[in-house]
Amino acid sequence: MTDDQAFYYLKESVLAEGEEIQWTGRPAAGAAVAKGISNFLFGIFFFGFAVFWTVGASQGGLFALFGIPFMAVGAWMISAPVRTYIKANKSYYAVTNKRVIILTVGRSYTCVSIAPNEISDYERTDKPNGTGNTRLRKTIIHGRNGIQTSIDFTDGLWGVSDTKGAADAITALRT
Repeated sequence: MTDDQAFYYLKESVLAEGEEIQWTGRPAAGAAVAKGISNFLFGIFFFGFAVFWTVGASQGGLFALFGIPFMAVGAWMISAPVRTYIKANKSYYAVTNKRVIILTVGRSYTCVSIAPNEISDYERTDKPNGTGNTRLRKTIIHGRNGIQTSIDFTDGLWGVSDTKGAADAITALRT
């Protein structure tokens, strides 16, 4: 799908009456690959250990089959940079006068809308070359005892080439 087709879909099927696009962008493919590097590095170790363990256990007959799911998980982790690259090439961002839209194109269109009151944790990170990330929402995960165990930034504009333009549009949206 081309950029023109995606933005045509956005204008015709997603935008509400009176809603106007203030800023558009796409994630940079290099930033997406960098996001998957940590999974890739751990995946190499995990996959290698799973193969080593499975080969060692293969002397025990059917017991070696228990290593196959671990090898599959390791292979999935190794493929993280490729998967994030593909997803970045299918993602489009827009900031309108009413919301932030994250559109992902695949077999179907997936549209995440973030209203101004849903922007819970706004944080902008710029790199010297002008690219960067704009974090919008986070999910706090609590353990069984109610203690916070982790924070996951679930929605944002990742790896955009015009972080300042996106930030200006989001600031205008929030005021």
